[in-house]
Amino acid sequence: SVLPLADGQVNGDVSAVFCEQGFAQIESNQEACRRDPVNQPGNPEQLVLSWSGPGAVYEVSLPQGMGDLSAYDILHLRAAVDPMSPLNIAGEAQPFTLRLTDGSGSSASIVLDETAALAFPEGEVRQIGDFTGWDNLVLLSSIRLPLSDFSGIDLSDVQSISFLFDQTDSGAIFVTDLELLDVP
Repeated sequence: SVLPLADGQVNGDVSAVFCEQGFAQIESNQEACRRDPVNQPGNPEQLVLSWSGPGAVYEVSLPQGMGDLSAYDILHLRAAVDPMSPLNIAGEAQPFTLRLTDGSGSSASIVLDETAALAFPEGEVRQIGDFTGWDNLVLLSSIRLPLSDFSGIDLSDVQSISFLFDQTDSGAIFVTDLELLDVP
């Protein structure tokens, strides 16, 4: 079951721009979606999340009828650090916290800090033809979190999933495929 990244809410100094597949085209009407300097295979639809201050939160409210996560095993997303953003420190990972909140207001959080998806991509900024860009592919990598790790909440009544940018002062990442998976 895929969750709606495009309809999230922001709190604090965070920006969230949803870019449709093929977003790298220069004709894009959204500045954050003009990503010619970053080569991503397939130019997937994705959310560009950037923050520059404490307390930055991006929250996805689950639509009516999608809050029962008890039949699922895994919360999955794909992410990559934007190597061209001045909000990232070259070579540094971009950890953050993922929080689930249920209908009673209880929440459970997991810090995502030991995942390759949030490592700074290999490569460097170079002159490539007529423009400056990243000289390597920027691949979105999977992050799979067992829902059982979110203890202390009612998984049959989850109201929201929040990205808390509480591990670094600033950053920018690409996120896509926020979904729920069941393992047969």
